[in-house]
Amino acid sequence: MRIRIHFRGLVLFWFPEDGADAGKLVAELISDPRRLQRPGRPHEHRAEIQEITAKGGVRNIPPNGVDEGRIDITVRGPKLVPPVTRSASFDQYVPRLSEVLAAGTTDAIRQLPRGVRDMNYVRNTVVVDRGQIRVKDVVIWDAGGFPLNGGGPDGILPSLPTVLKFLGSEKEGHMANECVIDIPDVAHLSLRGPRLKEDYDEADHRPNRPGGNDAVELLVTNYEAPRGRPTPWGMDFQWLFATAGYPVTALPTDEFAAFQTFATRFERNLFDEDWLELMDRGQDGRPFPYIAEERNPFVVNRSMKPLNDIDSRPVCVPAIGGP
Repeated sequence: MRIRIHFRGLVLFWFPEDGADAGKLVAELISDPRRLQRPGRPHEHRAEIQEITAKGGVRNIPPNGVDEGRIDITVRGPKLVPPVTRSASFDQYVPRLSEVLAAGTTDAIRQLPRGVRDMNYVRNTVVVDRGQIRVKDVVIWDAGGFPLNGGGPDGILPSLPTVLKFLGSEKEGHMANECVIDIPDVAHLSLRGPRLKEDYDEADHRPNRPGGNDAVELLVTNYEAPRGRPTPWGMDFQWLFATAGYPVTALPTDEFAAFQTFATRFERNLFDEDWLELMDRGQDGRPFPYIAEERNPFVVNRSMKPLNDIDSRPVCVPAIGGP
């Protein structure tokens, strides 16, 4: 049977080279560390796993089987499947934290020291022992529904991939919002975690909906609750840096002021909420992605339009935390 494992949302990927998880993919699902003191904060992310098969349809794995724990996804035969590898698309479209900092626009950002990791941000860990990970989709924006100038819907511009830029860094380009691990030939698949035990020995060979025949798909998501409208920035990306052990520093004043002008024109209330929740209304922080209008000329000439995440959520980009 074929296995496909999808990752969406705020995820920090690691590829350990030694230790018990050497050769595996370690995906840390990140959330607000203050959630334990006050559940339901605006940017509290929650992991969900769906199983999609032709035989059983779509099934949600119970929340108490995935929340606040580690889940191991392992496969067996019939052929020897090599350890996890990365496709060229993954290396191109998933930003690496160290590269974002190396392209920093100030000495303070470029020289930001890495300290002790803060595991309070890690809500769940999903570990996969085989397969190749690639980028399925990059960020798009629905400009017809949510014009970046803050105006009302006009229905003229379609959703298309958009260029993102990191505030405080020269790093920019199209960036992933969904990654997939493909394993084409598997005899057995297992999921293990706290109060979680799932095994798959075969898939259904009949064409059916919603899953493909002879396939098991797992959809791993880590989103916050939808808000009134999507936001063309992802300030919670800073939590990936915090998880990896990077402290805050002063972000460049000029660029932050320009970003603030853009963000408040789009939706002042959403910006004010994010600025308070994620930066305490200051300018000390870590680089985060946002849609760069000047890098997307189609937004101006209205011949085309950029891209965004689904369901009225902020731009949500995963990252690579290590080698």
